[in-house]
Amino acid sequence: MGNKRLLICAFIWWLSVFTLTPPAAHANSRTIEFPFKLSADLRSEFSIGSRVGSPGVMLIEATWAPIGIQNAFGTSGTALSLVILRPDGVEVVRRRGVSPLRLDYRITEDEIDRLAVMRKPEWTIKLINDVDRARTEVEGKLRITIPNSVRSLVDQQFTLLDARNAQEMAFSVTMPGRLVIEAFWQKDQLSTQPASQSPLALLLIHPAQERTYARRQGGSPLRVEQQVTEREIDKGMRWIARIENLGQAKVRGLLRVSFFPSP
Repeated sequence: MGNKRLLICAFIWWLSVFTLTPPAAHANSRTIEFPFKLSADLRSEFSIGSRVGSPGVMLIEATWAPIGIQNAFGTSGTALSLVILRPDGVEVVRRRGVSPLRLDYRITEDEIDRLAVMRKPEWTIKLINDVDRARTEVEGKLRITIPNSVRSLVDQQFTLLDARNAQEMAFSVTMPGRLVIEAFWQKDQLSTQPASQSPLALLLIHPAQERTYARRQGGSPLRVEQQVTEREIDKGMRWIARIENLGQAKVRGLLRVSFFPSP
């Protein structure tokens, strides 16, 4: 009777590990899950990379159990190490413990900007079987919740003196998503040209491909949108928003570039 009761308890515990209900999705984050297995060998590890385009809290949750029901008896659980590495290879946080193990790290706007120059700046999450001396094989799930809010890439004022005068603002896109470029302006108060003669052109350019992806001209406001895919990112992460004066009047305005990461 004692063995039967122990078997039932072990089975219930195993179900609790592998049938977790994912948390509700939030508009400002996305959650992805990965199954993993680790052997009993020293330094056995599972590693996954993920790009992050918005500042905020990255939340890592790991659950696991010994492989084979016979290993579930008489053990308090195998401890693992959970690690987050920045795209530049710097370890920012590490935690050791038994299942379930939870780790979080707040990614700042400054980190996003500094690491955007790297080729596909991926954050790396590692699970390592390097804690217990009496290690066992384990399997489980790794759940990663990544900040995914809209981000302002450019918010800059501009002044265009006369016809063909232009300004360019460069920015980087490190992951797939939707770009929205908006321009607002008005005739300078000291300009003697009529307001009707102040049309502008708004362009979205990918320098690595020497290609203009979008162009629109007319009066204020102007807006263009572009879905950025993995293909464009592979060819180059740098983009340019260009605003050109098509009229004779001096104008002052504001250029905004917003990025909406893909869910």
